[in-house]
Amino acid sequence: MLLFMLLKKNVNDTTLYIGTKILKDSIHIMILDDGIGIQSAKLNQIIESLDLDNDFNSNHVGIANVHKRVKMIYGQKYGVEIVSEKDEGTKISIILPTKIKQYGGEVD
Repeated sequence: MLLFMLLKKNVNDTTLYIGTKILKDSIHIMILDDGIGIQSAKLNQIIESLDLDNDFNSNHVGIANVHKRVKMIYGQKYGVEIVSEKDEGTKISIILPTKIKQYGGEVD
């Protein structure tokens, strides 16, 4: 199931979408825009900074914090994923399991 919602259109004519995609074993919470995107060198730097132990040297502390906490709680196949192409836009996904452990039991 895929659900998107148009959130905002600003004066630069960039559209922001928020959506979810539910797969068999994961839920993807996605934020997409059709803006200028991120240059590949900068994108690689951001992605590499997600797994660094010392994220205080980064301007992306919030993203890294969410990524690390999701991985710590749910495992290595979950976390934050960033995809971007210059002049095409950016997609940030938070990937979570569909079944989560809560207080010793599984919850759907």
